[in-house]
Amino acid sequence: MKINHAGQRRLSPIVLSLAILAGCAPIPQAAPPPPPAPAPTVQPAPPPRAPEAPAWRDWRDAPVTPGGWRYSAETGGSAARFVDPAGAVLITLRCTGATRTVSLLRAGTAATAVPASITTSTGVKQLGASPATEGGAPVMAIAFAAGDAQLDAMAFSRGRFLVEVNGLPTLVLPAWAEVGRVIEDCR
Repeated sequence: MKINHAGQRRLSPIVLSLAILAGCAPIPQAAPPPPPAPAPTVQPAPPPRAPEAPAWRDWRDAPVTPGGWRYSAETGGSAARFVDPAGAVLITLRCTGATRTVSLLRAGTAATAVPASITTSTGVKQLGASPATEGGAPVMAIAFAAGDAQLDAMAFSRGRFLVEVNGLPTLVLPAWAEVGRVIEDCR
């Protein structure tokens, strides 16, 4: 720096140029902040599952109840029993020859008579089942006259028929020869 005659300070042109250039240089900026982290995405709750539909929609596609029919001649008639794999009798179809009645006895109990139905390939028949006993075990009984057309519908249903008694599990039973044989024994 030079001082002139009047005692004033004067800047040399080089210093002045450097000062001007320093003023033109960009001011260093702080690094830009990092972009904000993406907001965590909230997965919507899965929709509630619909109740499981049965694998079958038509009773004719339902699996047959495991077990089989066993026929036996009895004093005064005959019987066909549907027995599950554990040996429990689920249904007895009994002919009482003296009264010419066929009784369908479903294992289970209820305090009073309850609605029941038998579904065959020709239709559904609404019935009533009454509490009874069979060999000391509680059953729900449905009685038919030997000539009742519903018996023929059961014997000749296409492969199976359905027995429903209110409050008990539905049974899908095969229409085997034993069913027809008991019916014929009563006619």
